[in-house]
Amino acid sequence: MAKGKPIFETETCSRCGGSGHYSYCQRYGTTCFRCGGRGYTLTKRGAAANSYLVGLLSKPAREIVPGMVIQQANVTMGGDVYHEWYKVESVGPDETKQTDLRLELKAVKNPERGMTCYVSGDTVIRVSHTAEQKAPLIEKALAYQATLSKLGKPYKRKEGRGNGVAEKTEQAGPQTPAGNHGENDSSGISE
Repeated sequence: MAKGKPIFETETCSRCGGSGHYSYCQRYGTTCFRCGGRGYTLTKRGAAANSYLVGLLSKPAREIVPGMVIQQANVTMGGDVYHEWYKVESVGPDETKQTDLRLELKAVKNPERGMTCYVSGDTVIRVSHTAEQKAPLIEKALAYQATLSKLGKPYKRKEGRGNGVAEKTEQAGPQTPAGNHGENDSSGISE
């Protein structure tokens, strides 16, 4: 089961019924594959808000500077993907000319282990934040979650047909974390 309280809206796992266990397999035991053993999953609203938060906590690779701590995905010998934090030692141009940047990294937990990463300047990379830096971003993501429907899409206010009542309808089109999300909305009445 989960160690900490989830930030965003969740629901009981529909596969294991909240136990975190399902059927047995040699490699993972009875861990439920839907919830990863937590007993809950994010709702569509929660998942959309979580994606928005990840977008707020990330930067394009061209904005990465030495000294920052970033998250990189790795693969085990068995093929499992995991994420690890690395301190950026240096940032420079890619001499091979296949991408834009070359990042020299050292693992935070094991500094003897280094890594060279070649990325495009537009690649979005998750950056580490302190608790004080992260708190207002979490509040912003929770506020964003409050503006979403059950389907995880932003509501769009639409005037009723002649009755003067505003009704909630789903906004068409895909939404991205970098979108407006109702901030500085100029569709209202101006003063």
